[in-house]
Amino acid sequence: MRRYIANGVSIKLIHFSFISLEDLNSTVLNSLEDRYELEYVLTFETVEELKTFVELLGAELVESPFLNHQDVDSSWLINGVLKSFSEPEFESFYQKWIALTGRDNNMDEYGQLICFNSSVSKLNKETHRVVLQNAI
Repeated sequence: MRRYIANGVSIKLIHFSFISLEDLNSTVLNSLEDRYELEYVLTFETVEELKTFVELLGAELVESPFLNHQDVDSSWLINGVLKSFSEPEFESFYQKWIALTGRDNNMDEYGQLICFNSSVSKLNKETHRVVLQNAI
């Protein structure tokens, strides 16, 4: 977990790795090297923000059957297909995201979400989508 300072307050950031797999393979999920090549990482302050994000993309998180991954605090499966937004749709999504979460409306926030939006179609190509809460 990393920290950053906003308005003089130290805030913890949690890194969440989004990984798509054809087969649920705990060997891949336990290899930091293999995961690195497959993952898309977003940072949020809470698990609730993660859940809100996934719900805004038209899916839901369900508890993962996998336990004890290397350097992972929690894991989930994404139930449903993640929505990818066109540019005008993304602007609407982003404003809703900021309103619901109260997160800072800045280039870092916008950049991480617009980059993720461009990767959604790749994530949806595989059968399984996993989210790992990184323990770093």
